[in-house]
Amino acid sequence: MATDLQEVYDSFFAKVPDEDFTYKADLIYQYFKAANGYSYKTVPEDLTYIINSDNIVLYISSLATSSGNVILTLNSVNYTIPILATGTLFDIANQIVAVIPSAYTVETDYTNTFPIIIITLSGSNLSAEYKDIDNTGVVINITKTYNGNYVETLKVDSIELIALFMASQYYNAKLTSLSSIKQHIGTQNFSKLPNFKDQYDSTKSTLNDIDEKIYKFRQEFYTYSN
Repeated sequence: MATDLQEVYDSFFAKVPDEDFTYKADLIYQYFKAANGYSYKTVPEDLTYIINSDNIVLYISSLATSSGNVILTLNSVNYTIPILATGTLFDIANQIVAVIPSAYTVETDYTNTFPIIIITLSGSNLSAEYKDIDNTGVVINITKTYNGNYVETLKVDSIELIALFMASQYYNAKLTSLSSIKQHIGTQNFSKLPNFKDQYDSTKSTLNDIDEKIYKFRQEFYTYSN
């Protein structure tokens, strides 16, 4: 059975346990694409994968401060949703679900603080936008799940290498951001800010460790058939 991409995502998450990736599916996918590019010449399997692009996820994260209308756009078609200032987050979620046409498959998850709505249109590269046209204050976060699978079954070590490359991408981006701050305010002033300096030193050390693991791990692929 082909390997589900979630297996790689989970391995990556385990390597960055202090980061909250809620609403960051697009960013995770960018790390994933880069990691596959770095890995395909090393691992023995075909790293071709299929993304299920026919679904989007809505997270309702803020109540209305005033009554009015919001607009959800699905595949370029606008759907107007009336919002009451007295409604709960789950009332808002139910209002959204009520206007979505029956051609779409809709699943809801109300088990957490913030309601989640998963919208699927089979066979479609589904797109979505949200506008708070009456300034109700309602915040709806839109993301794709980027679920899918490889065409082949990946061995454990191949999954581990790809996840390591994803972690390297993550820590490299974090270090680049901190380096920009350091350059902007100067090394001396940067060193006087313990929070930034500690983050910089820790991130640099972690990145070096991960890159060293990647180097050693890749050598193992060249010395045996997995």
